[in-house]
Amino acid sequence: MLSLSMSCVRLKYLSSAIRSILYHRPVSKTTIDLLVLETPSHQCRDFKEFKQILCQMILTRLIKDTFAAKRVLQFSTRNRPFIHVDYSYQIFNFIENLNASFYNIMMMAYVRRNYPHRAITFYELMLYREVGRPNVYTYPFLVEACAIRKSKFEGKQMHNHLLKLGFDSDVHVRSTFVDMYADCYMAEDALKIFNEGPFMG
Repeated sequence: MLSLSMSCVRLKYLSSAIRSILYHRPVSKTTIDLLVLETPSHQCRDFKEFKQILCQMILTRLIKDTFAAKRVLQFSTRNRPFIHVDYSYQIFNFIENLNASFYNIMMMAYVRRNYPHRAITFYELMLYREVGRPNVYTYPFLVEACAIRKSKFEGKQMHNHLLKLGFDSDVHVRSTFVDMYADCYMAEDALKIFNEGPFMG
């Protein structure tokens, strides 16, 4: 199973927010405006504001809406100094009806935040839970994770799985495999994929 360290102190805030709702403690009644998660001119800029939005989403059950849940998870996984990726993981665990796109968001976050091993573990969890079929957006992050780790074995496994699922014709996926094989000093494999085409420069 998935083993992730939860070392960030801020993780306690999600738990306390959920507890306050479960025990019917008052939560501030601010209006939920998801635009603050996307509009640069009035974007959420600190953890306190983000926590208020998240609490309201939980209180009003808006977190059960797939579109809204995806937006808040995407916001939390972008490279923001006030939200640790482990906090995003707790949000992920609170969301119901997860599909492959939610796993993709977390895998991308782990790669971008320099936790490539967690991205691969998350992929294994996604397959284990059978939440939906991986798609063409799943593999570029995983291949990048293998390249960062210089993991030839995992890279080959990803390539074989991708071939079985029929994603080998996707230009972006093929390009990431060429890069991965080159980074892992497997020039022959990189050249083979490059020559088979199509290829994105």
